[in-house]
Amino acid sequence: MVIRTMKYFIFILMVTANLSCKSQDSSFTSQRVQDSAVILLDASIVRVFPLFGMMKERDWSPGWNPTPVFPQTGEITEGAVYRTPGHVHGEGPLTWVVSRYDTSASHLTYLITAPDRVVTIDIRCAALSDSNTRATITYTLTGLTEEGNEICHHLLLRQFTHRLQDWQTAINQYLTTAYKHTP
Repeated sequence: MVIRTMKYFIFILMVTANLSCKSQDSSFTSQRVQDSAVILLDASIVRVFPLFGMMKERDWSPGWNPTPVFPQTGEITEGAVYRTPGHVHGEGPLTWVVSRYDTSASHLTYLITAPDRVVTIDIRCAALSDSNTRATITYTLTGLTEEGNEICHHLLLRQFTHRLQDWQTAINQYLTTAYKHTP
């Protein structure tokens, strides 16, 4: 499964790079930016980890509405493909590929492609106790054009302004509401 996922990853990078290179001159230098944050969630890892799946995120993130491409059921598996609206004004849809989905390690990685950038979101959950989970979320953004470099810096700053505490609050609020009557 890992080899097949890597083939998806390499194929998408090649296609994206090929489209991008046609519009660049040789003086372009790609930039990569990265940041991580840790959030603490008030539930077991068994309840928390699935909430980072594309379709389950809708439960705690208002306005999040991905479209499953493959499989059309929206099931999260390695190699699954989704689309979301772009994140910057005037941008077309983004393509998301699940490049890693390891439930035994509670580790999930998304590869997101846009004409001007490639993004990975890596999510690792760890049980702190039977009712507490730590999630470490790492964003890595790579510009494919000068504009892509600028967008990467802007998006990373915007995403990490509050160190993902908005995610922590939203997920914990959802967990409190959704599992209020569950032991």
